[in-house]
Amino acid sequence: MSFVSTVKRKTFSFGGRGVFMAKCHFAIIPAAGRSERMQGPHKLLLPWHNESIIQRVLQTWMDSNVAQVLVVIRADDAPLSAHVDELKGRFTWNRLKILRPQTAPPAMKESVCCGLSDLQSSVAPNDDDRWLLAPADVPSLSTDVIDHVINVSNTTDQIVAAMYGDHQSHPVSFPWRLADDVKELPAESGINSLLGTHVVEHVRLPHELYPGDIDTPGEYESALRAFRRE
Repeated sequence: MSFVSTVKRKTFSFGGRGVFMAKCHFAIIPAAGRSERMQGPHKLLLPWHNESIIQRVLQTWMDSNVAQVLVVIRADDAPLSAHVDELKGRFTWNRLKILRPQTAPPAMKESVCCGLSDLQSSVAPNDDDRWLLAPADVPSLSTDVIDHVINVSNTTDQIVAAMYGDHQSHPVSFPWRLADDVKELPAESGINSLLGTHVVEHVRLPHELYPGDIDTPGEYESALRAFRRE
C-alpha cells in the first residue's frame, strides 16, 4: 500500500456552513550531518536516558499529530541508518519514512529539499497542507509543543514558529506553498531566510521549554544534566 492512500484527512461541518477538510502536517527531520564538533562519537547515537538521541527525537514526532515523519540520513551513514531501520521495525513506526539520498546533503537546506521532493511525488500535498521542520539533535523537544504549533498552524496560512521567551526556535511550520521557495533560495541562504521574508506567527512558550540543539560534548553534558533534573 502506498503512503498516498494512508493519509487520512478529517472533515468537519458546522451547522449549515458547509464542510471543510483539515490540513495534513508533514515533518522533515534532517539527520545527514557528520557530528564533526562532537570530536568523535555520532551524536545522534549517544545515550539519552535509556534511549538514543535519535530514538527520543523520532518517538516525540511519532507521538505527535503529524501525518508522516521523513528523516533524511546520508546513504553512507551505516550506523545511523541501521539503528533507525531497527527502531522503525521494533516500534512499527508506519508513519516514519527514511530517505537516503545518494548524494550527501551538504547542509540542512538540501536535506529539506529532499524531503519536500519526496512528499511532492508520493503525496502531492494541497496548498493548505503544512510541513514542519526541526533538526534531529533536539531530544528535549516535546510532543506537546509540536502539537501546539500544529494547532496554531490549522488557523493560519502563514509560517508558525515556536517562541521560547524571546528566543525563536523549533519547531517551525511552513505552508506547503513555500516548498518551491526553498528550492529557489540562493546557495548561500538557509531555510531561516524564509522567516525574514515572510510573515511569521509565533507560538509563545515558557523559556524553560527551549529545546537547544546538541553540537558539542559540552552541550550534550549540559542537556543531559537538565534532562535529569526534570
